Amino acid sequence: MTTNPLNRDALVVGICQYGDLPMSKQLDTLAKQAEQLAQLLETQGGFKVTRLPCAADLTLDLKKRVTLPELEQAIEKLLSPPKESPTQTALLFFAGHGLVKETGFGREGFLATSEADGQSVYGFSLKTLREWLCKSSVKQQIVFLEACHSGAFFTDFQDDKEHDYCFVTSARAHEPALAEGLLTQALLNLLNCTKQSGGYVTSDSLIKRLQEKARITPGWQRFQWRTHGQKIELCDVTTLKGKLRKIVAGLLKFSWRIIYLSSVTIFLASLALGIFFYYREDFVKLVHETKTEKPTPSISNQPETKKIEKPVQVTPVQEEQEDVQVSVPKTIDSLQEEHENIQVFAQQGLTNISRMIFSSDGKTILSSDGGIKVKLWDAASGREVRTMTEKLTRAVGLGFSNTQTALIADWDRNVWQWDLISGTQIQLMKADYRRDCGVWYNAAFSSDGKKLLGGCSEKTLELWNLESNYILYTLVGHSNFINTVRFSPDNSIAASASEDGVIKLWNLSTGQEIYTLNGHTGGVTALVFSPDGKTILSGGVDKILKLWDISTGSLIRTFTRHSDRVLFVDIAPNGKIAVSGGLDDTAKVWDINTGQVIYTLKGYSTWIGSVTFSPDGNVILSGSKNGVIKFWDTASGQLIHSTGTGGSTGMQSIAVASNGQMVLAGSTDGNLHFWNIVSGKKVRTLKGHSASVNAVAFSPDGHLALSGGGYSLSGKDKDNTIKLWDVGPGKQIYTLKGHSDSISTVAFSPNGQIILTGSSDETIKLWNVKSGQEIITFRGHSNYVNTAVFSPDGRTVLSSGIRDGLRLWEVPSGKVISVFNNRKENGDTAEYISFLSDNKLALVSYFYGTGVLLDLISGKEIKSFEGWCPSDGDIDEASFSPSSQLMLLSCENSFRLWDMVSERELRRWKPNEYNDVTGLSFIPNSHNALSVSYSEPAIRLWNTDTGKEVVKLIAFNDGEWVTITSEGYYQASVDGEKYINIRTNNNQVTGIEEYKHIYHRPDIVQLALKLGDSQRAIAQDGKE
Repeated sequence: MTTNPLNRDALVVGICQYGDLPMSKQLDTLAKQAEQLAQLLETQGGFKVTRLPCAADLTLDLKKRVTLPELEQAIEKLLSPPKESPTQTALLFFAGHGLVKETGFGREGFLATSEADGQSVYGFSLKTLREWLCKSSVKQQIVFLEACHSGAFFTDFQDDKEHDYCFVTSARAHEPALAEGLLTQALLNLLNCTKQSGGYVTSDSLIKRLQEKARITPGWQRFQWRTHGQKIELCDVTTLKGKLRKIVAGLLKFSWRIIYLSSVTIFLASLALGIFFYYREDFVKLVHETKTEKPTPSISNQPETKKIEKPVQVTPVQEEQEDVQVSVPKTIDSLQEEHENIQVFAQQGLTNISRMIFSSDGKTILSSDGGIKVKLWDAASGREVRTMTEKLTRAVGLGFSNTQTALIADWDRNVWQWDLISGTQIQLMKADYRRDCGVWYNAAFSSDGKKLLGGCSEKTLELWNLESNYILYTLVGHSNFINTVRFSPDNSIAASASEDGVIKLWNLSTGQEIYTLNGHTGGVTALVFSPDGKTILSGGVDKILKLWDISTGSLIRTFTRHSDRVLFVDIAPNGKIAVSGGLDDTAKVWDINTGQVIYTLKGYSTWIGSVTFSPDGNVILSGSKNGVIKFWDTASGQLIHSTGTGGSTGMQSIAVASNGQMVLAGSTDGNLHFWNIVSGKKVRTLKGHSASVNAVAFSPDGHLALSGGGYSLSGKDKDNTIKLWDVGPGKQIYTLKGHSDSISTVAFSPNGQIILTGSSDETIKLWNVKSGQEIITFRGHSNYVNTAVFSPDGRTVLSSGIRDGLRLWEVPSGKVISVFNNRKENGDTAEYISFLSDNKLALVSYFYGTGVLLDLISGKEIKSFEGWCPSDGDIDEASFSPSSQLMLLSCENSFRLWDMVSERELRRWKPNEYNDVTGLSFIPNSHNALSVSYSEPAIRLWNTDTGKEVVKLIAFNDGEWVTITSEGYYQASVDGEKYINIRTNNNQVTGIEEYKHIYHRPDIVQLALKLGDSQRAIAQDGKE
């Protein structure tokens, strides 16, 4: 098994000297470990090792710098040996800084050399390294990279069939690597053959042991690896000379038999027997490997198997009294033996972070987007654990009654109790409407979870006893709506801050006001009590923080460093430091006693919606508008980890090409996501608009696409342009400007030659597709244009205005043919329109949950369809099938499928998670439909025959994507797997690495898309 040492070359690089990048003692330690590894490769791996930088004693020099040309030259020498002395095996080990650079073509990784600064100079490109490896004449290739973001080595990775290789990186592309050198430490242990059974290590056995280590290693950092071809020997403690000695010893021990036995046959049998006894351990191990060791797949962090088998039971060899350790991938059966309930899901995160709180033990985090979504997170790993599934109008208050039970208050004055282990949600309180309160703008729970203080839209506060569902006091005194409320640590005092610019303190035993604190020059938006309850820290629209003495009501100190309004504040458990976040895209940490900024938490491109300290004060959480929660070390201000680099953005609009293969979704951040729903893969993401994409459409032949801009979710930004796209190459053709407000609808004429756009500016415009020139503007609506569609012959347009009836227009003259005010009197609005094929009839659905069949010639309602939604329900979205025979609508947290011919509801189903649906579309020539929501970054594909979700297609802000079935089978982009979680019945959450060989099944995903049924796809694969 030993390879000739003269044909095994290694390059060990350890860089700890940098000019513009951070240097630490850990880097020195890492370089020292690299030297230990070099010595191990020489003594047990038979490698001729070159070190960079190299000292006079031929060890790694910790004081020297390494330039880019030096590193390039060394790697080139390793991978391009002279023809007269070819190399059979080449090994590259790198320890040092790693950098990533975002380009227009994606993320590119680098091995940082000493002159790298991370701005203009980066180092040696990992893309170049891959190219050199593919071109190299060296048959066996080994690469170990100990660096931040080293997983970028696998970005756009393509299998190389010409080489045997083993590539391992210490971190994924999106994450840093700990300076302690987890990979290097693992290699020092695993490549020390004296510690390994059998005395040698191959690339396959190394990967198996790394899998085991990754499974038990805490934290977010995860190794990545890929192998191909024959296994590569990495080290062997038994040298060639030693093996020869063993053979000779075996022969000598049994040579006495040769003297007494003359039979050649007996001599040969004795010889074989002697060899067997001296090599019985090796024979047992070899037989065992043959039975249990499977080749590692080429693209995986775990072996991928088509047939799931039960774990192999291995009986130790009794004569040796030695346990044989075998790593067998976990199977569905073994997982279910360990845990009764296992759920695999994609970590979609939140589209915005507006509230966060820690549990009292600091192990979990509850967060809200300020809308309908509330999620539970594991604090140690930053992984998503659960999502609240019940309908919330808007989460305005979060709390814990204990570490396993959460409390949520919503806008409509409802209170929910959420069992965090089982996921069960119980509505504790549904308050009756009260004129003197209105709705809750915000709410707070007492620390024991027994009381709630709600800040009302009608300028009052309500103190509730949650055990009896009884209002204790109504607190009156503010002159404007309430921005935030807080309980004191002992729950005896409450504080409220209002848009009127004042803070009020309330005695909760009597319901009486204690003090009014005046000092801010605008609305007060943030408030927190100190841990000892003696002071209050406030922040406001005036960009400043103020510290108040509760006993006297006097101002102690003012903090001024923010450049925009402050949204959230918190004080550490020790009472000495505070943190604040706001609209200036920063979070600042303050010294309470001096009012000075200790440091600023930077790295955000959008505002900070929430900040808080962990119960022990060692960690600061900051949550931003892009949905990312970051964990910071309080002492140093350094980033520990985050809930994901991508964040998530909701979807606002959707369209399907006429061939049923391409889908376009417009997001709330202005991006356009193109998906192929045959393969289930994202084709591309295009940055299209500066605000939400309100409307999208494909041309009849599917070669072109339209997108129309709208308002951002905050309402601050507006995009009133229309863009035309060439779908094939993903290029923008031109931008149409002319509307003065957001775009509500876009469409192509049936012949594909005219563009139709409707806007909140009360107009409709027609444009020439080829030239991009405006043809005409239709004026007549007295309110926002809600929707507009071409007739099948393209000769008319039917449009709807908000509470403004319908209008039928002649094309291209713009003449109004008819006005239909049938339901204008009751304030209803026509939301969705579908012409029938004769151009004379149209199906119209109205916002209040009814529909009509409208005769466009006479203006009469031929049929009225009632019962589409409950009497108090409204239609969120609706879509007519291409033939107009079926209508799918979203209403009151359920989907309803109607047959328009028989006038009956065919099916109704409730999604397993509540979302405000913002787009629906049938897929032509199928029994499937798609839905999107502004509250998640996903497209959900439904089977309309069964009401079952088939797959979710999820696009993340960092460009990664995941397509996943409800059963957890998935396919993903190169780094998309970082968003896949697995949760056990005790709420333990890990990444997918350990279970990838079970759930990474692109074949099942694509079959599910083909069949429109994930369960049938699994059954056809032989799974239950």
